[in-house]
Amino acid sequence: MKNYLRPQTVALITLACGVLVSVAAWFFVGRQADREARADFANQAILAANLVERRVQRYVDLLYGMEGLTANRPDLSRREFHRHVSALAAAQRFPGVQAVQFIRRVPAGEREAFVQGVRKDGYPAFTIKPGEMRSEYWVIDYVEPMEGNEAAFGLDLQSREAPRLAMERSRDSAEPVSTGRYRLVQERSDSFGTVLYLPIYDGGTPRTIAERRVRVRAWVNVVLRIDDAFAESVSGPLLAGLRLAVHDLGATHWPTRATAADDTIFYRSHPGAGRPPERSAFTMDLAHDIDLEIAGRHWRLQFNADPAPVNAWLRPLALLTLGAGLIVSLLLFGILRALASTRSEAVELAQRATRDLRAQLSLNKELIEAIPYPVYFKDPKGRYIGCNQSFERGIGITRDRLIGRTAPDLFPGEFAERFDADDQDLLRTGASRTMEARVPHPSHGRPTDVMFSKAVFRNADGSAAGIVGLAIDVTDRKALEAETLRSHHRLRAVIEAAPVAIIARDLDLNIRMWNPAAERLFGWREDEVIGKRVSIVPPHMRTETESHRQKAMRGGIILLEETQRMHRDGTFIDCSMTIAPLYDAAGACDGTMVTIADIRPRKEAERALRESEGRLKLAMEAAHMGLWYWSAVTDDVTYSDGLNPLFGRPIDAPHTDYRALQDMLHPDDRALLVATLRHAVKHGQDFQIDYRTVWPDGTVHWVANRGQVHRGPNGRAISVVGVAMDITERKIAEQRIAHMAHHDALTGLPNRVLLHDRIRQAIAQAHRSSAQLAVLFIDLDRFKTINDSLGHALGDRLLQSVASRILVCLREGDTVSRLGGDEFVIVVPSINGASDASHVAAKILEVLGDPFHLHGNDLHVAASVGISLYPSDGLDAETLMRNADTAMYHAKDSGRGNFQFFTPHMNVAAQQRLMLENALRRAIDNGEFELHYQPIYDLRDRSITGLEALLRWHPPGRDSVPPSDFIPAAEESGLIVPIGEWVLREALKQAKAWQSAGRPLFIAVNVSASQLARSSFVERLRHMLHHTGIDPALVELELTERVIVEGVGESRSTLDQVAALGVGIAIDDFGTGYSGLAYLKRFPIDTVKIDQSFIRDLTVDPDDAAIVTAIVAMAKSLGIDVVAEGVETQEQLEALQRLGCHRAQGFLLGRPMSARDIDKLLGAAAAAA
Repeated sequence: MKNYLRPQTVALITLACGVLVSVAAWFFVGRQADREARADFANQAILAANLVERRVQRYVDLLYGMEGLTANRPDLSRREFHRHVSALAAAQRFPGVQAVQFIRRVPAGEREAFVQGVRKDGYPAFTIKPGEMRSEYWVIDYVEPMEGNEAAFGLDLQSREAPRLAMERSRDSAEPVSTGRYRLVQERSDSFGTVLYLPIYDGGTPRTIAERRVRVRAWVNVVLRIDDAFAESVSGPLLAGLRLAVHDLGATHWPTRATAADDTIFYRSHPGAGRPPERSAFTMDLAHDIDLEIAGRHWRLQFNADPAPVNAWLRPLALLTLGAGLIVSLLLFGILRALASTRSEAVELAQRATRDLRAQLSLNKELIEAIPYPVYFKDPKGRYIGCNQSFERGIGITRDRLIGRTAPDLFPGEFAERFDADDQDLLRTGASRTMEARVPHPSHGRPTDVMFSKAVFRNADGSAAGIVGLAIDVTDRKALEAETLRSHHRLRAVIEAAPVAIIARDLDLNIRMWNPAAERLFGWREDEVIGKRVSIVPPHMRTETESHRQKAMRGGIILLEETQRMHRDGTFIDCSMTIAPLYDAAGACDGTMVTIADIRPRKEAERALRESEGRLKLAMEAAHMGLWYWSAVTDDVTYSDGLNPLFGRPIDAPHTDYRALQDMLHPDDRALLVATLRHAVKHGQDFQIDYRTVWPDGTVHWVANRGQVHRGPNGRAISVVGVAMDITERKIAEQRIAHMAHHDALTGLPNRVLLHDRIRQAIAQAHRSSAQLAVLFIDLDRFKTINDSLGHALGDRLLQSVASRILVCLREGDTVSRLGGDEFVIVVPSINGASDASHVAAKILEVLGDPFHLHGNDLHVAASVGISLYPSDGLDAETLMRNADTAMYHAKDSGRGNFQFFTPHMNVAAQQRLMLENALRRAIDNGEFELHYQPIYDLRDRSITGLEALLRWHPPGRDSVPPSDFIPAAEESGLIVPIGEWVLREALKQAKAWQSAGRPLFIAVNVSASQLARSSFVERLRHMLHHTGIDPALVELELTERVIVEGVGESRSTLDQVAALGVGIAIDDFGTGYSGLAYLKRFPIDTVKIDQSFIRDLTVDPDDAAIVTAIVAMAKSLGIDVVAEGVETQEQLEALQRLGCHRAQGFLLGRPMSARDIDKLLGAAAAAA
């Protein structure tokens, strides 16, 4: 008897099991969703990391491209570098690139020559920044684009730690190296950049680090703005919702990595990126870290999601699974209770059906498992319901893990969607089909080429029960097909690019191949001959050609060095030809291939060579060149007639024994010629030698002799053939050039190179004899004024006269050198003390004090002389020169026209001046300058009509430095140009701001002589006006009279261009000298500013009052405005009004103040009005 549970109990058990299964399903679906969410996020993070890595690799590729350009072109010019970088369009094709730069390695000894070279390239104010002395400099030489990167131009990267370390590592490793996070000198904001460096070596990349350090000559770099470079990499819909933080964990050669923290952040896509997400029961904490090694740095990419997604357990699918399970369990519970009465019959029927089904399934399973290819089954909803063992092995997933899953569970979305769509179409049509696809393998992710054959299997009622599929791995086949296609393309490319004609014919002589070279050689296009029997064989050669073709088809290769073929127009073509057989897949000959080379150029060259040999003989006779031949076997020498004149003999003189000619060699050169000839014969080497001959009339001439050794089969010399020619004129020219290389072209005095050599010789002699020597550094006063006003030709004559007078004052063993311009240096060896040096200096000052009478002009010049003594003031040439130069500047400061000995305190002053210059250079980069503005009033209504921009310097940690303390140093060092440009730019921007606010006041800006002398000044001014948008009529440039007078021609042209822009021009400190009145009509002057020295005593000194009256009257008559400077008392103000001067500025009216204070002043004035 079988015992059955009560129906009530069975129903309750079923209900309980259903609830448990529903909960389990809910848990499984939630866990699966959680896993998928994290996997999707990790894939998204990997995709973003790959994008970042590819982006950086593009920058590295750009770096290698620049390295290839500069490594192969040591003489690459600045213009070519600009043209190449411009062609790259880096700003569009490489987002985030700030600049591409070429950094040159400059030894200390080449610094000055390098700086001068750059200045000749069009950058007259160029200097190496910072200016401290080093053994070598790593200087940014080429910068593209220059705009926006001016601060980097000329920067010595050894002065900055991060670039220096990166460049040293790239030099030692010969690999690209990054600086890590780094504040660029170009950046004014808080953003950061990074720089990639790649070294360039002389002669290719050395193998050892020691060789690399010696042979590195330059670097190329790519400067990146981090935010711009990363922003595009992590943008786009595929990466939406990602937050990225990039940490720089240090260089790859560090023993340990830094810990990722806020201070290692390299880049953040969002403010919260890189921080752990807030955890909650209702959200997921999705995060993923990926480590990369980029250009010698460890990067860690931290990804997190924003906003955090809903917890997987609370997603709709999981909740739907739980609800559906509970509902089904309740329905089963009801059904079981209703059907409990018929359970016994149903069980028996089910057991019988199960046995039959199991038997059938067992047979089917064995058949399916026996199939060697992967087989799978899917239901109409796309779920896998079965597979064989081959399928399990093929995809690396067991059957129990496969059942119930769909294509999207196993494969990427795009392929899965296409695969499912094809399945659904198959279910609709019922027709079997085959498709090929590249599928990422589910287990290892590598792409696999698979051919799918699919068909529908049906239920007993004919409805579709699902899909049965066969999956065959065709990766190897596809790879073979791809390689075959690549080989075909490579072969086709070779044939297309071949310089010789390549023609293939079948057995019926129909053309199967006709490459571009054949088109060019014979005149037929490919489409005109393919498949046709076009003949290119001349009629008289067709029988011979057919014989060659038959021989080739029997397995031979026919080579014809010279033959002929026929052009389309019937002309014959001299050519060489090779005929080879072609075979089909079975190895049978099915045609021939011919390669044809045009030898007409060679034939023409042979003809030209024969003609050239004839012309050469005539030319050698005309050029007095002689040929000679010596036999090492017989010791006989023969020579041509052309050798006679080289020894002072008539060309038709009878040939004499060659040894008699040797007697005419210069005695000092005979042994050298014999030794050279013997060495050449012994070693079988060609030779060349220059020697002198003594002609019968006693004159000495130079001969160049070149010999070529001919060797026999045993390698020994059997003869020597040579050519000799007269090179006397060339030798004289070389001597003249050698003299010019060491002497000044204008005065004939030793130049800087020879001077240093003479000083070193004098030092060596003084050291041996324990004597002293003096170095005198002379600079002419007022020479520039004479040179500019009377012309350079007269200035050159003056320098020649000065050199002549100095030579009169010196002893035979003394040396005087011209360094350039108006600077001379004298070396006086073997002196007894300072008194000897002072005697020479006094004598020079005396002779130079007399007027020079040149071209009807009596010219007066004076000189300032600085003296340094060996050994007390220096032990080498450089130190003595530098100290003498320092003493000369002190002589100028002491009133000019005198001499000064060097003292140690002068060095201190020079060091202080150098420190001030360095501080000024830093001030430009660090933003330490500020502009104040002094109001200019209309005295008639006391309204403000304009402002003068005045510079203020606020060094960090120090009191403000008055302009009088740093402007002279800036002018002397050349820094006045960048400082002046900064002042002009900032003043125009502020004036534009006032104009936009409804306060259109003109702004007056001082411009130095150095700025005005730059060829780019007008263009830079035009650019600033356009960039700021200010009305040019509101801008006035203030110049001193000296600026105008010292460069009359250049100033006139520049000021005319400035006036054409609509900008006003004012003369500052008018009346203080230089007789500026004569230039008011010649220059486009709008305003004169009366110097405050005339205003100070205006009310007490009648002369000052008269001068002011004259200036005002003269200006009015010329239509020029007048502004009085330095008004400090009410009396001065009233006196100016009486004299007709209606515009003024000074402490009485308003002190210089900041832009913010000017805003307040203008606001108060508007309110009062």
